Order: sequence, then structure tokens, then C-alpha cells
Amino acid sequence: MLRLRGYTKMYEGSSTDSMYEIWFGEIRFPVAPAKIQTSINGNNKTINLINESEVNQLKGTKLMDFSLDLMLPGVKYPFAVYNTEGFQRPDYYLEVLEQMKVNRKPFKFKVLRHNFSGESSFDTSLNVSLEDYKIIEDAEDGLDITVEIELKKHVKFGTKKIKIKNKVFRKSNVDTTKKKIVKSYTAKKGDTLLVISRKVYGIGNTNNAGVIYKKNKKKVDRALNGKFGGKFSRRIYTTALPAAVRLTIPAYYEKLEGKIVKR
Repeated sequence: MLRLRGYTKMYEGSSTDSMYEIWFGEIRFPVAPAKIQTSINGNNKTINLINESEVNQLKGTKLMDFSLDLMLPGVKYPFAVYNTEGFQRPDYYLEVLEQMKVNRKPFKFKVLRHNFSGESSFDTSLNVSLEDYKIIEDAEDGLDITVEIELKKHVKFGTKKIKIKNKVFRKSNVDTTKKKIVKSYTAKKGDTLLVISRKVYGIGNTNNAGVIYKKNKKKVDRALNGKFGGKFSRRIYTTALPAAVRLTIPAYYEKLEGKIVKR
């Protein structure tokens, strides 16, 4: 058994049965730490009541924190385990940590646990962010470097996307009490121009009826040809039109005060 500044490994010759594997994304660190501290913090809130007593408001837990010290060997040790690329100097792993910090993206933190016979115990695998890390160089460690690392569990979040099929947006101050704008009207039995003007404009008077007549003069004259000979007369406004005559309704109407405004 070899003890090196808190790192305990067992080996026989050049082969090693490591109890832990530490992975940051696709990078495996060569020496597992002597311990990993996992903090599961509560988020409860204590409230002082008027009678000076306290109550505890229970809330969900905070995100888990992980603390560990990683040794970055400066020389190749028999107890260290390397990836397929083989031994890498400490600056290789320091560059990995720096990029994780600069990129500000979560990565997969994996702790694979094995007993000395090589059988899997249980694993930890979750997304984390690299919060802080400290690089410690000690003369007693020679070329080896120790990095104190703080990780925090990462939970994905974001705004919910809503697909809007109808791209017509209405202003909040639209007066929804206004009558629906009518662009055309088919005369019914007993309808006169005055009656129609009241239906489509909300106000029935000779001016509004005249606006409709002028817009549909040929249709109205043809419909009433036998009665008035096409001659303009006030009686045109009060005479029932034949059913099924389709009229175009102008976009202008006259309010009660006599002012013609656009709809």
C-alpha cells in the first residue's frame, strides 16, 4: 500500500485495482481522491411570529455541492490509471479545467466505484458545473500538483416556447364592444335602405342610406326599376328591396352629430 499526501492506492507490481474512477466529461483523472464530500443543503426558511415563536417553512433542497482534491501527477506512478493516450503532465488537466470554466457549460461528473475484485458497487453520474478550483503547488510534492475543486449539480431550465398558429396580434386597448364591420349585406324580405343602414352602421338615417345607395346605385335601380324608373327619390330609402339583392357596404357612415367618419 502506498500513501501519498492523502491519496491511498493499492497495487501489485504494475497492475492496480482502483476503488474509484473520476471522470469529468470524457476526461478521466489518473488519481482518484482520498475522499469526496457531497453536501445536500436544505432551503427551509425560519419565520418569527408575532408572539416571538418560530415556525419552519419547509422548501425544496438546494443543489448538491461536491468538494474533492485531485492529484495531478508530475511523473508516471504505478498506481495512477491513464486513458488510451497514456501519461499526461499536470498542465494537460489544468487546461481541461480552464476550458470548462471559460466555456460555462455543464458536463457529466462520474464517479465509478469498484471493490478490489473489480466488481461494480454503485456509480454517480450527473450534470455539474465547475464552480471554483484552486491550484496548490507544494515543494514536498515535487512535480505533482493538487487541485481543490468545487462542483455544483446543474439542473436544466429555460423559458417555455409557445407555438402561435395565428400571427394576428391584437392591442390590449381594442374596444371589443364595437359592432363587427360589415362589408356586404344580402337584403332580406322587408329590408329597406334605411333598415339596412341601421343594421350595418347602428344608425339609420337618410344620409347613411344615401351612402349605401350611391355605392350600389345600379343594383338598387335595377331592382326598383318598375317603381321609380331609376329616378333618385327619398322613397327609395323606405321602399322594400327584393330579397337576395347583395349590397356592398361602404366604409363610411354618419354619426348622430352629422359628421361622416371612417369606420
